[in-house]
Amino acid sequence: MFRFLKWISDHKWMSHREYKANLSGMNIFFGAILGVVMAEYESSSPRQYIGVLLLSAALVVNILYMTSSKRRVFYSAMAAFVIGFLWVVALLDDMPVDLDATWLMNKYLPAMSVWWAMTLVLEFTPRDRPDRDGRELSTAPEE
Repeated sequence: MFRFLKWISDHKWMSHREYKANLSGMNIFFGAILGVVMAEYESSSPRQYIGVLLLSAALVVNILYMTSSKRRVFYSAMAAFVIGFLWVVALLDDMPVDLDATWLMNKYLPAMSVWWAMTLVLEFTPRDRPDRDGRELSTAPEE
C-alpha cells in the first residue's frame, strides 16, 4: 500500500501545460454553465437575484483560489463547507435567505458541486511544476 502511495506521489500524471489547459477549459465551460443556470433565475425578485449573485461570487472566488493560492487546502475546504451547507438547507427546505430551494437543488448546486469536485481532482493530481522563469520542468529521463 505504501509503495503504491509513494508511486502516486512520485509519478507526474500531467505536464504544467496540460494542467493550465485543463484548468482554462474547465473554468470556461463551468462559467458558461453557470451563466445558463443564472439566466433561468432572472425572473426572480431583485433581492433573490442579489442573494444568488453574492453566493455565486463567493463560491467562484473560492474555486478559483483553490488553483491560485498557496492555501489551496483551506479554499477547497471553504468551498466544500459552503456547498455542503447549501445542500443541507436546500434538502431541509429551510433557506435562511429568500432563495428558491428547488432551483438551488436541481440546477445551481449540481453545477457548482461538479465544478468544485473537478477542480479539486485537477489541483491535487500530481503534475510537473514550472521553474522560476515559468518554463516547464521536464521529468523525462536524460539520454
